Amino acid sequence: MTGPQPTHGRPSGMTFGPRASRFHGFVGVVRRHLHQGDLLVRRGGEQFLLLLRASHADVAVAEAIRRDFAQVEPGLPAASVSIGAVALNGRTAPAFRAHLQAADRALYAAKAAGRNSVRFAPAVV
Repeated sequence: MTGPQPTHGRPSGMTFGPRASRFHGFVGVVRRHLHQGDLLVRRGGEQFLLLLRASHADVAVAEAIRRDFAQVEPGLPAASVSIGAVALNGRTAPAFRAHLQAADRALYAAKAAGRNSVRFAPAVV
């Protein structure tokens, strides 16, 4: 460990223990499905928000991530993920915050619907 990160209070270089393999597998799956300008935001712990450019933002992208992640470690029980996503249609700081909040609400709706589900937030204006 190389010392605390100034804004997050966690040691830099920190691993996720036995979950590290799945975490890296998840990131690999997401990278295969994202386009330039899309964002994956770590909200905390194992919670991630997906902000997709409006030109290709639909539930199919998030569903593909969910489906592919289930197969990230062949031979082991399927991994599950709940995803909250939103179409990213603004680049100003207030617009970005609104998109984060919308994706966060979608994530909690996905979690409330049960494990391994996707919810897409309504368009942010």
